Amino acid sequence: MAKTLTITFTPPSGTHSYITKYRIAGSGAPYTQVYPNATSTPIVIPGLLDSTNYEGTIQTACSE
Repeated sequence: MAKTLTITFTPPSGTHSYITKYRIAGSGAPYTQVYPNATSTPIVIPGLLDSTNYEGTIQTACSE
């Protein structure tokens, strides 16, 4: 059964969107990026495997 991960965080001021990437923990596989880029918190990642640990990153998407 697929699971959903909800990530809630305090965004830094002046940030407009976030690049979120994840993968199965310790796999060494390329990260999967969540599209579209999140513009607010929480970030929701659907379709994850049950009983599986994940690792990932959240970074600001800077624009001029």
